[in-house]
Formats: sequence, C-alpha cells, structure tokens
Amino acid sequence: MENTTQPQARDTQRHSNDRKKARQDAGAGLAITREAMRKFPHDPKRQMAHFLERVDLNAWTGRRREVSEKTRHDMGDSLLRALRELRECRLPVRNISEIGQPHALALLQRWQRAGQGASTIQTKMSFLRKFLTLIGKPSAVPRGSELYKLLSQKGLDTDGLTRSKVLVQSKTWESMGVDPKELIQQVAERDPLVSIQLELQWAFGLRVMEALQIEPSVSDEGSKLVVLRGAKGGRPRTVSFDDDLATAEWQRDVLERAKKIAQQHPKRRLAKPGLSLVQSRNRFNYVVRQFGITQKDLGVTAHGLRHQFAARRFEALAGLSTMASGQTPVTEYRAKPREVERAQLDVSQQLGHWRKDVTSSYLGSVGMLGRESRKRMSNWIDLVEGNPLALQALAEAGVKEAWIAGRAAMGLPLAPGEKLTLVVRMEIGPNTQERLDALAGRLDQRIARGVALMLHLQSGVPADCLEILLSGSATQNGSV
Repeated sequence: MENTTQPQARDTQRHSNDRKKARQDAGAGLAITREAMRKFPHDPKRQMAHFLERVDLNAWTGRRREVSEKTRHDMGDSLLRALRELRECRLPVRNISEIGQPHALALLQRWQRAGQGASTIQTKMSFLRKFLTLIGKPSAVPRGSELYKLLSQKGLDTDGLTRSKVLVQSKTWESMGVDPKELIQQVAERDPLVSIQLELQWAFGLRVMEALQIEPSVSDEGSKLVVLRGAKGGRPRTVSFDDDLATAEWQRDVLERAKKIAQQHPKRRLAKPGLSLVQSRNRFNYVVRQFGITQKDLGVTAHGLRHQFAARRFEALAGLSTMASGQTPVTEYRAKPREVERAQLDVSQQLGHWRKDVTSSYLGSVGMLGRESRKRMSNWIDLVEGNPLALQALAEAGVKEAWIAGRAAMGLPLAPGEKLTLVVRMEIGPNTQERLDALAGRLDQRIARGVALMLHLQSGVPADCLEILLSGSATQNGSV
C-alpha cells in the first residue's frame, strides 16, 4: 500500500486547487451583471436570466471545464426561484448585484423551516455561492465549518445541513443474495458488451460512466488500471490489482477480455460504435433492467458492484467484514484500529476519494455500527423483558436467572428464521430436561422470534451474554 500521507497530500492539493479556482472565478461575471442591470433596470428576474444566458459557468471542482447544460438549467431555476422567495421573506432586491450574505442566510432559514432535506439545501447553497462568487462576493457564503461558525455567530440553526452518508446496510450484490458471477454470465449470453462493463465495475470499482468510456488498452499499466475518461470531477485515479493472486488473475482476465471487445470500436473504447455517450448509457440501463438489476426487482443496482469491490478490498486488508454487513461485533473493529484505518484509506484511494471518512457510504462506520448494535441489543432485551407472558413462563418453569446469548448478545442481526438464544439457570432435578423442553415450547408461542434454550450449569455469569431482569429493568453484562 502507498504511504497514507500521499492521499492526504493529494486531498489537500485538490482543496487548494478548488480554492484557487474560486479566486479565479471571483468577479468574472461583473461585466455581464452591469450589462444586465443597464438593459433591465430594477427587473431582477430578467437581469438574472440575462446573466445566466451569457456567463461562463466553470465546474465547481476538478479540472477547469464548462458545466453541463443540466447543471446550468438547475442553477438558473434555483436562482430565479430564490428571487421570488426573497420577496416572500420581505427582502426583495431591485438589482441582482444587491444580493449578499443577509439574503443567503434568509433563504437558508426559509429552506430549513420548509423542512427541505440537507442534500437539497446544500445544492441550493452551492448554486447561490457560485453566483455570489461570480459577481465578486466569494466570501459571502463560506464553506463547511466556516458556514457553521457563521450561523452560530448569527444565532441561526445549523440542524439538518449535513447529509448522512454513513451506510447502515450493505449494498453489495452478495448481501442481497445475488451472485455477481452468475448474473453477469447471464447478461454475457445476451450482451457481451454490457456484461464486461459490469464485470469491470466489480473487478476495479468503476462507476458506470467510467465503465462506459474506458479505453482498456490505454488504461492498462500492468499492476494498475488508470481511470481517465468519465472520472468524477475530471480527476484521474489508479486502481491497484489485488494482492491475492487468484483475484489478481481474474482482474487481468477481465481486462484482457475488455481489450478484445474494445477493438471493435474505432477509438478502442468499451462502447458500441456509432452511439453517443447518452445513447450508450440508455442502452446500458435498458439491458440491466432486462435482468432485474434494479432496486425494485432484485434489490441491487450496477453501482452495487462498486460496493462489492470496496467490501472485497476492505475485508482483504482488515481481515474483517465491512461494518455495514453487520456480521462482525463492533468490539473486533475497536481491537484492530490501525488495520481498520489502513483498509479504509486504501479503499478510499482506490475509489478516488482519498479520505477514509468518505468510505462510510460504502463500508459503514464503527461508530454507526456501535449505535446500531446497542439499539439491537436493547430491542432483543425488550423482546423478552417487555413480554409479560414470556416472563410468566420463565417464572413458572423455575428459572432463577436468564441471559441472551449468541449473535443477538453481540448486537448482530439474526438471519430470517434464526432463533433467539436464551441461557437459563434453574434448579436441577430428574425432570429438568422435560421442564426445559416445555419451557421452550411455551416461549416459542410467546416470542414471535422463536427461542433456542441452553441450560447454564456453572457458577457465575456466562460470558458474552446480556442479562434479562426477570423483574425490573435490564442490565447489560459488558459494553459495546
């Protein structure tokens, strides 16, 4: 693995480049703003339309390039709506040059009160920030922590501004019971091109747009795959072959097969000759839908293969399943913090993000797993303690103490049909097994989950169990 300072350095450089780009854009639209105000005095709506029609809109991040028509349209729609919303906030403007920080904060409050989602608000703030930068006010709407600091200073609410990106449940194909190899092979029988595009996603963690535009021969660098065309933000990255020899051989085979198919394209791209990028994307979407690769049908998407790649990399490096899989107790991650962090950094680098916290949307997080584990453990305890009929059955069977054991005691989810394991202590006699069997039958009727009973014969408290208070509130032996 590369030195972890390299991704950090690249991330710092990327943010530095984005700040530099913002400085270059500052005031770039002033001349057009003045022109719009001369042509349409005191008509901010027509001024804004004129401004948006003529101003050069460079991408927010990544390499310097024009934004797409969709982004330009969405920005225009958002800013024109903001003019109307400012009137409703009793902050009307006669000229678009008047818009500044007070107007931005008023709009932010309005959006929050309307219950708009964090993602929606952040997108609108991004459009507004871009506009203010172009008219020479780059610091009117600060970014990140500086925005939170400003809101706090103004006594404004900061809740609901952060998008939750932590994955709670795995989105890999395997977690949904779908075998990638088998399904991709089925696709290959009808459409070898789409099949190899899917397999490249699985093998190298490519996004759909990257798989649709890749030039396999150009991207092949021996032990690495260079992702150039279609990379998000226009930022290229390299994906290393896995350390596991068998996996690396499979990746090499996928890449060689992709090269052969790409030879059919005049530019050696993994695309159907004669189709535009939009047509290629539509064709890809049509084919995957035919095989049920949707949330509605199989519960998986093509992007889930990128999750599959991330999970494979993490598990190989950390020696643990991903946090989102819910298959490993949180204590095991906390026992190996260096290995977990190293794996997160590697996955982040391979996916082209460079920060380990970004991988929480692919792998989950230890913190979230801890919270989910505590919630599950509390629910398991309530399932018994909050059930008077179950408590009555335990008491009538002569149970003195009881504990939840197994996966439930570790805060892990139980598989469909898997029973809740209970360990009980009761007086031993000639009919103990009969009493135990009778109790199991009664509990099966009273606890919808079904119960597997174990008899605790030793002194003391069984290890790694959750105590059930047969009266009163529950106490937990150990902590998560």
